[in-house]
Amino acid sequence: MARTGSSASSVKLEPQTLNAGWAGRLARFTLSRLTYALVVLAAAMLLLFTITLFVPGDLASVMLGPRASAETRALFAERMGLHDPLWTRLAIFFGQIFRGDLGDDILTGRPILTMVGEVLPDPGNTVTLSECKDSNGMPLAKVTFSYGDNDKRLIDHAVGTMKDILKAAGGRPEFVVPDTAHLMGGCRMGSDPESSVVNSYGQTHDIPNLFICDASIFVTSGAGNPTNTVMALASRTADYIKEKANLREL
Repeated sequence: MARTGSSASSVKLEPQTLNAGWAGRLARFTLSRLTYALVVLAAAMLLLFTITLFVPGDLASVMLGPRASAETRALFAERMGLHDPLWTRLAIFFGQIFRGDLGDDILTGRPILTMVGEVLPDPGNTVTLSECKDSNGMPLAKVTFSYGDNDKRLIDHAVGTMKDILKAAGGRPEFVVPDTAHLMGGCRMGSDPESSVVNSYGQTHDIPNLFICDASIFVTSGAGNPTNTVMALASRTADYIKEKANLREL
């Protein structure tokens, strides 16, 4: 009877060989993923540019729909600054990215200072229904807003202070960009239905089973970000709804 067996041999790999192989695989993996991401980004940009060649230059028409009136499109374009053709705006946008003019804090590392200030309540700042209608025939919201004297003085003071900070740090202020980040008000909270939209729980005075839980119920804006306050009010409203629902009062 013949018996066969197997023989084995062992190879000892030096630590530096193992490390080199691991580093090489990691480098190839990283390079492949980076290449894939760049290809996808380039394809997306090319697709956007190609689409703009066939999309009408009037972006207001594209966004509002073909049934929007000429007056509505003109008002929308004016408010959004969309007078330039879409392809021109995209070309400017991508050009700013590649030159580093857009998002300087990310692309070039240059510091950007931002001020957040309080805008005092003003009876002239309103949200009403416009005579312009959307593609479904519904009236658009007309927002009337302007800064008051105190608001303008606050902005001027903040801009001057931020310039002084940059100069003290050895920098040079290059530009000031008007900006607004938080939209608040329009459905103000209060106990009087004649002068407010919701009660202290965000429950509308006119429709008992309608609750509003965003920054529109603010009666004014503070100098801090409103998100935490919005979340706290929403949580309080949720507890109130559960309590009333359990009592069959909603």
